[in-house]
Amino acid sequence: MLPNRTRNPIYLAFSILVLGVTCWRNSVCLLGTLAAAVGVMSFVVIPREERYLGDRFGADSLELEARARRWL
Repeated sequence: MLPNRTRNPIYLAFSILVLGVTCWRNSVCLLGTLAAAVGVMSFVVIPREERYLGDRFGADSLELEARARRWL
């Protein structure tokens, strides 16, 4: 089994993509949008998903949380 580096690869890929577009477009507005999106993901979406996965998968979910970081 491959080692997990992050528990949220899709959110991480989205953030990197938007950061790349922000640099390409040289847009402060996009940077603010990215900051807001990362904040919502970090404080609302991901904790809700982690609670759901903990209820659904129990010890397996806790093992993943101990083995892999939330973002990087």
